[in-house]
Amino acid sequence: MPRITELVELIRAGIPANAMACGDGYARIRHESFILRNFFIGVLSMAMVPVYLAIGVQSDLTGVMALGFLSLLAPVALLLSKSGKLVLAHILQAGVIATFVTWVIFVSGGIVLPAVLWLAILPFEAAVTGNRRLVLANIGIACFVFAGIGLTLEFGVIEPAAVAVVPGDALNVIFTAALILYGILLVLELDGLNRETLRVVRDREYLYRVVGDNVSNAVSLHDQSGETLFVTPSINEILSIDDGETLGDGLFSRVHVADRPAYLKGLSDALADMTPTKVEFRARAGSTEIGAGKTQYPEFVWLEMRCKPLAPVAGRPDRVVSVIRDVTERKQYEDDLRLAREKAEEAYALKTRFLANVSHELRTPLNAIIGFSDLVKSEVYGPIANDKYLEYIHLIHDSGAHLLAVVNDILDMSKIEAGKFQVIPEPFEAACVISECIAMTMPQAQDAAVNVVSRIPERIEDLTADRRAIRQILLNLLSNAIKFTEPGGTITVSARKTRDRFVLSVADTGIGISPEDMLNLGKPFFQADNSYSRHKEGTGLGLSVVKGLTELHGGEVRVKSTVGVGTTIGIDLPLPYRSSAVALIERAVSDTKPGPEDCAVVDDFDGARKMTA
Repeated sequence: MPRITELVELIRAGIPANAMACGDGYARIRHESFILRNFFIGVLSMAMVPVYLAIGVQSDLTGVMALGFLSLLAPVALLLSKSGKLVLAHILQAGVIATFVTWVIFVSGGIVLPAVLWLAILPFEAAVTGNRRLVLANIGIACFVFAGIGLTLEFGVIEPAAVAVVPGDALNVIFTAALILYGILLVLELDGLNRETLRVVRDREYLYRVVGDNVSNAVSLHDQSGETLFVTPSINEILSIDDGETLGDGLFSRVHVADRPAYLKGLSDALADMTPTKVEFRARAGSTEIGAGKTQYPEFVWLEMRCKPLAPVAGRPDRVVSVIRDVTERKQYEDDLRLAREKAEEAYALKTRFLANVSHELRTPLNAIIGFSDLVKSEVYGPIANDKYLEYIHLIHDSGAHLLAVVNDILDMSKIEAGKFQVIPEPFEAACVISECIAMTMPQAQDAAVNVVSRIPERIEDLTADRRAIRQILLNLLSNAIKFTEPGGTITVSARKTRDRFVLSVADTGIGISPEDMLNLGKPFFQADNSYSRHKEGTGLGLSVVKGLTELHGGEVRVKSTVGVGTTIGIDLPLPYRSSAVALIERAVSDTKPGPEDCAVVDDFDGARKMTA
């Protein structure tokens, strides 16, 4: 003989709940319990038909019809198993029970209490689903049936009968037993829902403990006045305190006095604007007690609180949930960075003043050295008898001129870095300035046995820029090209102007620049040096000045070079003139080895690098 639990499990296995309709544990319990109750009562009612006929005293089919109505609950359970429509199943169930009660009362000629009690169970059945409309519908059905019974009794359609169960009445006994069994199954469903609720609460509490105890940030809940209603245990570790010390006004009392307005404003703004806010404040850490007579000061930590207002709900006061994290290390880093920046700016200002003063002090005697040595070597006041003296005078003049150029480069670089180099744009003939620069560097090129070729169009429109800066850019590029080109080499100067840009390039057939040196090209005092080259004189400021002056015009410096073949440096200036400096981004060095003709043409900069150092 199988036990009741085995029958229950057998029914659940044979008629499972619709998996698509059961989104969570609550829905599964409601579906399974409804299917179990109704199928069990329906099958039991059908099985009681032969028993009723065997022991019943009535020869008609009144009791058989009543049991037949109850047996219709089994198809309703099957419908729910297949469709998963719980509301529809409840409506059909209410219709079956109402029909059953009405039939029993009318054929009995009076009120039969066990049958009427079936109507009372309908609202409780619907209440388990949590659907208010279904509860109201079942109450309406029960009231309608009761009202119908009352009206029929009032107008004498049926005669009143005893309301108590007659002990010898087998039908009443069957109805009562079925009702009790149904009630027991309904209580079991309520117990299952309660157990599921406890399980969900335990699982959520466990997850909360896992998150709250192991996440470094603290989560808190605040009301309109700023009091803390709830906070995770992480705040204890952040502030080195015990549980409960931050509830109520505990957290506010730990906020630094100077930061309390910002703390309250962050919470109030979140509620007023219904938008997230962020506020940083200092909070006292550790114990609030300081020993008497001690000079110990409280320790404060920097906290960042991100506030988010909760969605408004009718009948509930406004609340703000916040995430609090310790940003003391970040604030310390910011303070250190600020101090370091201030020291660097101070040192930079000192360096700038030093270079300006030194440059000024050096220029005055250098101008005298260059001027008087030029007079001497020109033999204005008579010939120099000893040729050795004349050679020395030339060396003095050249060295002074070189030193003056170095001082000028250092001073210009300092002005550019300090943002004090004033760019004065004006329209001028670009071809004329380029020709002047080539003429000025021609003696240096002749001494180095280097050929300088100009590829400037016969007609090129005027350029609007700083004439002095463009001249210095070109002179530095030509000087570098002459310096790093072997005797017999060629330097080509070309220019091109379009509607939106001006391109000036200087190409040489010199030693070239290695890829690793390209990364540092343009850094002050950096000189490229590789196995193909020898150390050249100079400070390494030429390209730095070129880069700085080009950026002041909003342009870019691009370099294309191959070791042992040559280097092309192009200046790309936007038109019309704009003074916003453009960040320079390097491009990959072309793997191909261009010839001298290719180096001279910079119509585009494919394969070239933007100078970023």
